[in-house]
Amino acid sequence: MAVEMMMMNKFNEEKENELLEILKKGIDVYADYRDEVNINLLKRISDKKEEMHSTWMEAFKDELFDWFDPDDIFETMKSHMKDIAAQIGLDYDDFEEEDKAKFDTVFFENVWFKPDYDHYLKQKLCVDIFVDTGDYNFDLGCNEVYPHYNGDRMEPIQDECCLVWLTKTQGYTKEDLEKNLLSDEVFDNEIFDNDFFESIYDELNNCTSHMNSLVFLKRLTLKEYLDMKDANTIHIDKDDVCGLFDKWNGAGGLLEIKLEKDIDIPKEMVHEAVVDEMFKYNIHDVYGVNDSFWE
Repeated sequence: MAVEMMMMNKFNEEKENELLEILKKGIDVYADYRDEVNINLLKRISDKKEEMHSTWMEAFKDELFDWFDPDDIFETMKSHMKDIAAQIGLDYDDFEEEDKAKFDTVFFENVWFKPDYDHYLKQKLCVDIFVDTGDYNFDLGCNEVYPHYNGDRMEPIQDECCLVWLTKTQGYTKEDLEKNLLSDEVFDNEIFDNDFFESIYDELNNCTSHMNSLVFLKRLTLKEYLDMKDANTIHIDKDDVCGLFDKWNGAGGLLEIKLEKDIDIPKEMVHEAVVDEMFKYNIHDVYGVNDSFWE
């Protein structure tokens, strides 16, 4: 009987094929509930994207493999060996040395782990989207429109000014913008056509630096963020935070421009779409706000 049992516990060609079929599915490695997306991981994903010339999602999945400690992964894989042997009707502890060595070789040459992608992809990020309307060619100086402290009410607004582009996305013209910022009526009485133009006036009037860029804030999951980075357009909801911010000096306006319509920004106009904490002078720190400000 003992000999018969030993013969049944042989790692033969048939059992090897069964093992290979199981290993094709991979082994799930679940994340610790405390594991979270951090700045180092995001930077490494960005570097991997440049290195691989792939999509952002592919770069994320590839980088996550490298994020795990190889020794921890080895131990995790090793802990599954007995259970997987049992799935194909074998007792790993009762293997003869030759069968055990062969099983180990096939196992470790073909096993792979599946990181818990969903754990990371569901995590929320605070994303800043900066738009380049041609204003970066002027070091953003064309955005210093009256009543900005460097603005001149007697000077026309340049076409490259980010506020001209923003005004057009809301269905108005550059002339409408100039009327609501530079006209004698506004200067004397501060009478505006609507809340949109009044909010632009207030934004400029409260700017505390000279290199302000138009920024939109969105609260996104990592999946939404990666998909956005791969998309041809970025959708801005009219209720998203919008304003002027200087990420180089840590200053800006009120971040309270009131949009009337949603906006779809073409990819070529996106100067940068990045997680806020990646900046030295980020909005969290400069304005003293928490994550809810992005929602």
